[in-house]
Parts: sequence; structure tokens; C-alpha cells
Amino acid sequence: MKVLKNYILVFCILTGLSSGAFSQVSLYLFTDEINLGKKQDIPLLSPSIKEALTDNGFIIKDAEGDNVNVLQIKISTREGSESQGIFTSFADVYFSLKNKDGKVIGEKSLIGLKGVGLNFAGAGIDAIRKSSGKVVPEILQVLSDHKAEIAVYTAAINQTTDGSRSVDGMPPEIVISSPLLFRNAVISTRSPKMKIEGSVADASGIAKLTINDEDIPISSTGNFSTELSVNEGITQIIIIAEDKYKNQASKVFSIDRSGDVQTKPGAVTDLSSGPGIFYAVIIGINDYQDQGITQLDNPINDATTLYETLISNYTFNRGNIYFLKNPVRSQIIIAFDELSKKVTNNDNLLIFYAGHGQWDNKKKLGYWLPSDAKTSNTAEWIYNSTIQDIIASIPAKHTLLIADACFSGSIFKTRKAFNDAPPSVEKLYELTSRKAMTSGTMTEVPDKSVFLEYLNKRLKENKEPYLSSRQLFTSFEESVSNNSQSTPQYGTIQDTGDDGGDFIFIRKAGNQ
Repeated sequence: MKVLKNYILVFCILTGLSSGAFSQVSLYLFTDEINLGKKQDIPLLSPSIKEALTDNGFIIKDAEGDNVNVLQIKISTREGSESQGIFTSFADVYFSLKNKDGKVIGEKSLIGLKGVGLNFAGAGIDAIRKSSGKVVPEILQVLSDHKAEIAVYTAAINQTTDGSRSVDGMPPEIVISSPLLFRNAVISTRSPKMKIEGSVADASGIAKLTINDEDIPISSTGNFSTELSVNEGITQIIIIAEDKYKNQASKVFSIDRSGDVQTKPGAVTDLSSGPGIFYAVIIGINDYQDQGITQLDNPINDATTLYETLISNYTFNRGNIYFLKNPVRSQIIIAFDELSKKVTNNDNLLIFYAGHGQWDNKKKLGYWLPSDAKTSNTAEWIYNSTIQDIIASIPAKHTLLIADACFSGSIFKTRKAFNDAPPSVEKLYELTSRKAMTSGTMTEVPDKSVFLEYLNKRLKENKEPYLSSRQLFTSFEESVSNNSQSTPQYGTIQDTGDDGGDFIFIRKAGNQ
């Protein structure tokens, strides 16, 4: 059986057939990422491309050389337009594939990949992040189309104990268990130390493992664990594993340290690499400047109750919450603008809105009404689509929108049904999420909110250390429906970057 396996591998290398050929193709990846004329300090596109190529069996080399093909990618962004405080920018991508002789054997351009944000630079970053979904399939297609023309990696030949010759052209496998790594992700931390744990494996045996050129000890089972010092700013982490025949594999990611963590009494420890900071924007509007709009009695009280619940029972700090009482439109947009500069992709964002909502059946558009909204025109109204664009542009790992307003259900393009069992908390936290729960569907809701009464009640009563937004919603959905004329809704905010995860409320220690 061993001899047969070796012959099959040799045959694949020599003929370049099927998926075995891709497992022997080496590539040097060169990327140039420019956002509005400025080079990106942290690569956004190349990590996802490198991961996709590795997943498809390609060997990524650290330098050009013999039998190494070169994949060169350039992405640059340009300003688009601005509408109601939301900016658009566009990314243009060009990539070329060169064989070992330097001859261009495949190339392609992708023009006008759109991103949105609260400024042009943020929209450019969003465009670069989103481009991987278009660029990666095109790269794989070009590589497939020119498979016969690209160089095959020269496999190491070694003598086995029984005198036969075997081929080992496969690099080791590196698995990082902590911190959690995602495509296009930069790990954010405020700690001067970070633990890196994982495992390495190779059929021929591991010769050495290095992290940033430092040798790392490996256990007999292939596991490793080390703690690195992290300087303020951006630190690139390069993990390289090499087997006995000098086949190499690597993992590259960056750590963004913005400052030292201040340990606070009652703080909850992380889910794995740390839950990041919990931010919130809480909006309550009772009083409207236009006398043609009905004044409300309860939104600010409801918002205050939620505010107190979050800071008393969960890992929200007062300094990270924007509490807006009777704000005008510009104040709401400015709050989101400031948040977009603070929130990282390791953080969490809760958005709460209680006030008037409106639905234009003719235009099929939903709105929030800030305190300066007028009945005569929609100039100061906030479109649901604007809220969606804001949510899409703020790079939080998890965002949860809670809306208690008339026609608030119009935020959903589709409603996600509960037709499967909930994954573990760790899995829900691992995947990015953009979720919403609303007090009603496409109907009016009363000023006195049964929805918020039960939501706050369940948050206060909860004793579990981790509570997903889905679990929270299901705990009070039936009670709201039985005690009001409203049908609360829960689901995914479409086209905002949801990957199937969920917002996790974490109780402070001592409140469990």
C-alpha cells in the first residue's frame, strides 16, 4: 500500500493532473494595497488570498526563486460620492500571474468594487475588505486555466527504511487555536502580552518551528504555546514550520495594540482571544420640534432602564456608551462617526433606538425620525438603508440593533427563521454577526412598550455568564406576543457582513 501511494504521488507530480497538481504548485505572493493614495500599513486583502490559496493546496513561498511562480496583486481605491452622511469609495484591482521564467501567462482587472463608510477613507477600507469575495474566485480561475503553464514544485526525495524512495513535497500543517484568526482580521488588544497556542503536524516530522525568528519548543504531540510581548501599534506575527525535508508552511497575522488593559473589578475573562470592548449607542426620543409629530412619554425612560441594566449587570462601561436623549439627526450621525474611529474588529456594538419610525409604502422605504424631523419633508429623517450602511461600515465583530419604533421591522430584507439548533457560544462568538431585534413588524407599536419591559426583565433575571441575542429574544418573544398586539422580530440585517455568529451579552462576575 505504501509503494502504491508513492507511485500515485509521483504520477501526479509528473503529469500535473487533478488536485494533486495544485498541492505541488508554489507561488510567491506580492500585494500592493493603496487606500486613497496611501499604502495600507495592515494588509487587508492579502491574508484572505493567502488563506484561500493554501486551502486549495498551493505552497506559498517567502521569496522568489527557481520553480516559483509569482502572483502579483495591486488594489487601489478612489473616492465615490456622499449622501446623507454616508460615503462611498471604489476599489480597482489588477493581478497578474508570472511563470518561473518571468513570463506573464494570465492577468485580469476588476473595476469599481464598492465600499461604504462614514468617510471616504473608511469606505475605501470597506471596499478592500469586501473585494476578496470577488478577487479570490477570479485568481483561482486564472490559476486553473493556466495550470499546465505554471511551475511544479520540486519535491524532496528521501530514502525509506525499506530501501524504497518516497516523495515528500507537502508542507507541514499549522493550526492556531489562540488567538482566533479570521480572514482579513487584525487581532486587536490592549495587553502588552499575547499568548499564541496551536499545533503543527507533518508526515515526515517537524524539524523546527519559529515565531518571528524565535525557536519555539514543540511537544511530542505537536502542540506549542508561547507568550509574546506586543509593542504599541502594529506588530506582525510570522509563524513558520519546517519539516525534515525543508518543506515550509507559514501563518501570518497582525496584532494592533492600542494601549494597556486596565483590569477592572468584576471584569469577565475572555471567550478565547478576548471579547474586546463593548460599545453602545442608546437613543431615546420623546420630544419632537415639529408640532405635527406626536410627542412620546416613554422612550427616554425605556432607554435609561436599558442603560442602567447594561452597566450594572454586563460588561459595558459608562465611558463606552453614547446615550443620546432627544438627539437631532446630526448628533446621531456624529456619534456613529466617532464610533467608527474607535471600534475594532475585536469589539462589540449594541445600537438601541426608541422613538418614532415611519414607513413610506409608495417608495417602500423605512425611516427613523430624529427630534428635528419635519412632517413637510424627509431631509432630517434617517433612512433604514443609511442605518444598514452605517452598521456595515463599523468594523465591529458583533453588532446588535434593538429598535422599538413603529414599522421597525422594515429594517429586515428577510427574516431568519429558527430552524436549527443554536451553536455553542464559542462558535457564535467566532463568526461575525449583524443582528437585529425589533418590537414589531410593519405596523405601529404603542408608546408604552411591552417589548422593552420584557427585554429588560430577561436581561436582569439572566444568571448565565454568556447570553446570545438569539437566546434573549426567544426568552421573551412569546410573552410579548401574548401581552400586546405587537409581534416582535429577530433576524439578520442583510448585506452588512453577517457570517452567522451572534452578539453575546457577558455578565459581570459577581452578578451570575
